[in-house]
Amino acid sequence: FFCGKEMRSAALGFVRRFSSAASASMPRPAAQRVASFGPTVWSEITPLAVKHNAVNLGQGFMDWETPQFVKQCAIDAVNNNVNQYSRSMGHPRLVNALAALYGPKIGQKIDPLTQIHITNGASNAGFALMQGFLTPGDEVIVVEPFYDSYAPQVTMAGGVPKFVPLQRTGNSGTSQDWTLSRTLLEEAVSERTKILLINNPHNPTGKVVSRAELEDVAAFGKKHNLIVVSDEVDDFMLIDNAQ
Repeated sequence: FFCGKEMRSAALGFVRRFSSAASASMPRPAAQRVASFGPTVWSEITPLAVKHNAVNLGQGFMDWETPQFVKQCAIDAVNNNVNQYSRSMGHPRLVNALAALYGPKIGQKIDPLTQIHITNGASNAGFALMQGFLTPGDEVIVVEPFYDSYAPQVTMAGGVPKFVPLQRTGNSGTSQDWTLSRTLLEEAVSERTKILLINNPHNPTGKVVSRAELEDVAAFGKKHNLIVVSDEVDDFMLIDNAQ
């Protein structure tokens, strides 16, 4: 441990040594597991939309203001010095509120302290989930088209994504023309498959997976002893009384 001038001197000495070593060596490549990663949709589409003054459908921009009561809660928290570490799995008030909301919604009694985990967004949740459940070589069935973070989340954990496309089975001109094929799921599964990842409502088609399809997914998961992950980040964005 250092204090005062000793700490500053030690820190400067480390920076000088590190800078000298870095300048004398060739740039180090990225890890092999991420070598195949390309640009994200945001780094490509958003600059193009700005350049050409185009409507950008590649990113979900909020076009409404934050509700006043939410802003006031944040202000009150700052003024009342609410500045300590929270419970790592989520603040008790928050997890209790979510259990009360989602319990009736899914028809189950949810234990807020053991069955809810708060993360820094859905992408962070997906990353943590893959890191926690996948052993290198495990396979994950990903329904495509898919949110572009899914494949990197699997790859970063050493998993292997196996893609199953939605099938067009109707001609109504709506997202409900697209269905998930049990036949293609069965063709994709193997003894290394551990997770089935679905998205409902689906991004980018907007399809709401029907109850019959969900029951088929559940039966498929039970048959092959899979972990079924359902990304439902847009579960309240429904039209025409869809469920």
